[in-house]
Amino acid sequence: MRTITPVRVRQFLSPALITLVALLVALYALTPPATARAIGHQVQTPFAGISPFGIGGDYHTGLTVQALSQWIPQMQAIGIHVMRCCYANEMAYLTAHRMQFGGLLYGVPPGDTKDRPGTLPVNNLRAWSQWVTRTVRAAHGKVKYWEVWNEPPNGTGRHQTPADYAKILIAAYNAAKAVDPHCKIGMAAKSVDVSYLEQVIKAGGKNHFNYITLHPYEVLGCAVDHGQDAVYMHMVPTVRKMLAAIDPAQVNVPVWLTEVGYNSVPSPARQADALVQAYAMGIAQGITCINWFEGMDGDSGPMGVLTAKLTPRPAYTAMAQMIKYMGQHPVYLGWVLLAGKDYGFVFQGAHTTVLSAWAPLHTTNPVRFGRAVEIVHPLTGATTKARSFSLGSTPILVVHVPGAVVREARKNKFKPLPWEGSYARAKSVSI
Repeated sequence: MRTITPVRVRQFLSPALITLVALLVALYALTPPATARAIGHQVQTPFAGISPFGIGGDYHTGLTVQALSQWIPQMQAIGIHVMRCCYANEMAYLTAHRMQFGGLLYGVPPGDTKDRPGTLPVNNLRAWSQWVTRTVRAAHGKVKYWEVWNEPPNGTGRHQTPADYAKILIAAYNAAKAVDPHCKIGMAAKSVDVSYLEQVIKAGGKNHFNYITLHPYEVLGCAVDHGQDAVYMHMVPTVRKMLAAIDPAQVNVPVWLTEVGYNSVPSPARQADALVQAYAMGIAQGITCINWFEGMDGDSGPMGVLTAKLTPRPAYTAMAQMIKYMGQHPVYLGWVLLAGKDYGFVFQGAHTTVLSAWAPLHTTNPVRFGRAVEIVHPLTGATTKARSFSLGSTPILVVHVPGAVVREARKNKFKPLPWEGSYARAKSVSI
């Protein structure tokens, strides 16, 4: 259940984001090998059976059952069974369509006159707690995952701090657990704002969350548009390094991407490339669930896997192919360097092994597999059989991966990926 699903359009890189990108790489570069093995590239068991293949909607496309009924059947048709959140009157519809869903605790409660809209309701925590109690109770145990706020500090007051968010997180945790002790509470942050999360924990949020939610639109853009795959691939390891330092009991909490997406303008094909990379690298680093934003174009620009007229984009086909071959719960086996240049991520799929691979931007490299393999083209669903392939920046899936490749992947699983050289033993990084 939710109070609102916010508008999201991500297209440009700000100076602050560029700094974030640099810091992410720097933080992981300073992680010594032993720590990388402990908290990096770790596969988690499914969080109560949740599949990593999720979807989300915006305020308009998810406002009513009638709105959902336009596009949810097409999500169900390709095997998507996880929806970020919904309203109370939509739960029965989603359940009937075999969709799991979470809840979003967000907004100033009705009747709270002490807090302005668009701020954290810290001036009336009693009203906030009472509203959370009513909301969780109204779900009748059907919602097990409650996300507290939407990507703070977005949607908070100009002078509000991580300490203010910690107050509503603690209050929500206590109120929700009093109603449903088995529900899970998500601590949120915009993009991959690890510093914000750290400050929330230090301000009292420690032991008041069961999972973490991120919205790394910009970080995915760095990978797709600028070839900075390393930045995206190191989101979870960086979060875990922070947790290991200040909240070690929570070092292995699930990490969800409750929003991430890519604009279909100017290239629907590039959007599909982004989707494949987002899921392949996300699953490889242990992200529990990725709610792609969004299912159908709405109030946030052309970001849907379906257009506003319900026409599938290549991203829809790409999602279908990933689920078809990787299954609902793919297991990450490890990584390989194809032709010594191109990263490939190997998974155990529903029926066989699957390799997801692509070359850096603006490059094409010949890859030889040693025997004929089945190559799936995610953007179209077409398949070919070949012993070699000219790999470009558009991802491919290889099914029935050759044994030698699988063995190499398993051997590499806990090794740091050598992104343009190894800096695992570096003592400092200049930015």
